[in-house]
Amino acid sequence: MFNHFSLISSIVLVELCIDYIVCKLFRLKVKALYLCLLQIPKLCVAIFWFSFPDKILCSIAALALSKIICAFFMSDSLSIKKISKIFFAEIVFLFSIGGFIQFLVICFRTTINDVFLQNYSKNGSILFIIAIFLYIFALFRLVKYLEKNRIINQHLAKVSFFLFGKHIRFYGLVDSGNTLVDPQTKKQVVIVSYDSLKKFLSVEELEKLLSCSKKIKCETISGAVFEIPIFFVKKFDIILRDCEETTSCFVGITKSKISGGKFDCLLHQDFL
Repeated sequence: MFNHFSLISSIVLVELCIDYIVCKLFRLKVKALYLCLLQIPKLCVAIFWFSFPDKILCSIAALALSKIICAFFMSDSLSIKKISKIFFAEIVFLFSIGGFIQFLVICFRTTINDVFLQNYSKNGSILFIIAIFLYIFALFRLVKYLEKNRIINQHLAKVSFFLFGKHIRFYGLVDSGNTLVDPQTKKQVVIVSYDSLKKFLSVEELEKLLSCSKKIKCETISGAVFEIPIFFVKKFDIILRDCEETTSCFVGITKSKISGGKFDCLLHQDFL
């Protein structure tokens, strides 16, 4: 039901997906048109592979060369280390997808030739291709998840201060969206969840803290405006990327849950 053209097209499309995933992994700003043009060497390799199926070593060498060319032009610097990382990422993703295709071949009890070139059923071939691209999509989601975690870890800080003679310690995320300051003193405001403070303070201490706190208006990214209680901390310790800093700031208490799991408060963007 398929032919050599469909197989070559599928190979190039898979390679394009791999390049896109690698760009996301290394945060490379490569234009879509430029990324498509980089598939030309890989298209030549695929055509060579079908034209000379017995020259396996030559095909492998040509594939490696196409990957090196791709890594060189995708890289945002001429650093050999950066280009090497992109190259090896390309190879890892290629072997990962290749391994998954081999797994599908075993599950479908067929061969690549049967799927694309012989009399394999049309529905079976389409299902086979859908499975490949679902796996690629799963790889893309995994890369996005790892990238998100990497960004969080880069902006994650250890924070500590004292309240009622107790040492309050937890992790905070330097949030580029937190521009909140006290209107009178212009001091930065750190947002801490009520539940996080409950781990260190009793209910009576928390109620006393809330009663003597002043309130300021806070606006979320979505545009919602509400008031939060804030109190002044004279000595607020921050450890970010092995750099320690002591400052003074206001701490705001929110009863909303601070998402993320790895942190309990949102630090002001000035602390980055």
